[in-house]
Amino acid sequence: MDLETGTNPAAAEPAERRLRRRVTVTVFAAVGMGLTGMFATLTVIPLLTEDVAGSTGLSGIGAAAAIAGTAFGAARLGAISARRGRRTGLLTGFAVGVTGAGLGVLAAVADNLALLVVGMLLFGWGNSSNLLARYAVAAVYPEHRRAAVVGLVIWAGTLGAVIGPRLADPAGRVALELGLPELSGAVLLGGIGFALSALLCLTVPLPHDPPPVGARTASTLATLRRGLARPVVRVAVASIVISQFVMVLIMTMTPVFMRDHGHGLATVGTILSAHILGMYMLTPAVGWVVDRLGAAPVVVTGLGLIAVSTVIGATADQHATTQLGIALWLLGIGWSLGFVAASGMLAHGDQGAALARLQGSVDSVVYSAATFASVFSGVLMSALGYVILSVIGLALALVTVLAVVANWGAVPRPAEAG
Repeated sequence: MDLETGTNPAAAEPAERRLRRRVTVTVFAAVGMGLTGMFATLTVIPLLTEDVAGSTGLSGIGAAAAIAGTAFGAARLGAISARRGRRTGLLTGFAVGVTGAGLGVLAAVADNLALLVVGMLLFGWGNSSNLLARYAVAAVYPEHRRAAVVGLVIWAGTLGAVIGPRLADPAGRVALELGLPELSGAVLLGGIGFALSALLCLTVPLPHDPPPVGARTASTLATLRRGLARPVVRVAVASIVISQFVMVLIMTMTPVFMRDHGHGLATVGTILSAHILGMYMLTPAVGWVVDRLGAAPVVVTGLGLIAVSTVIGATADQHATTQLGIALWLLGIGWSLGFVAASGMLAHGDQGAALARLQGSVDSVVYSAATFASVFSGVLMSALGYVILSVIGLALALVTVLAVVANWGAVPRPAEAG
């Protein structure tokens, strides 16, 4: 990156450090704002969808739409970032997310399921920006520090974990005071969070590398095909997809399971806070370990924790809120290990438009898989129950552990990455 500091190399170093610090702090705050509102929204979306649809079997559709929007948005924002710069990509996603939140509030007022689905599809674009922000910051750092920086930016989700779900209840009370449905308050809060994120991103420069020949016309599928030719990308995609899939499968239906057994919104919010805190609390340390020990052992540990969490959740009865909280907390930690380690693999390599497009394409695959998890979680919950849902998650995690171990050598050591 040209810092325009003159010809003196010594002068470039402090200028570059200041730029990195400014980018990191600003984007960290933007992601924190966005995730606070997003997790407040996701806490109530299964409940709002169930109320609007009038069916437990359809209760996963709202969250599925948000995840599908994240998948589509990630691919499109990756392409926008490649053409017009990473800041433009992030701003576009946050702006579309604000629009989606507005439609979600209207859907709650009108009791309209189709409008809710459309709103959540657009809302997911805001989450795409939350996700791609980790790569935007990593792009201004040297390769040997990128996994740690990815973990640090993801750690901004701690703000969302601690505050977001707990704001669902007071946001609902404010909505009632405004004459809106109670559950629409958290959706409105999600839109406010994305708006604040966009304002912060307007104040900071982010990398804008000229696209290489062919980058403007390369499709998401072609980008993935080229990326998957590299063994490290194949391992990264397998690890991150299953970590996300199982996490969404269990997390989406836990609020429904709890409310069906008499627990209120405040209790549901507390359990979800524990889960989301587990997702983000250790990510800086996880990134640091990945940079020094490699991604493979971290991924396997994360998948193992996901497996343990499903066993704890499956053996908890409807009154064991503490046990459910522990299960969801461990599920979050397991996800963080797999997500940060795989993201660290994908942050290595040549910087520029091609890498930005690949990162967006992989996030699109991840959240496409998570969309299926969210949809089928409601169907499986209705037909088979929460225990079987947990057993399915256990089986997927264990199979993936075996696959990663079988391909251990495909993941380079930190000094070999790139």
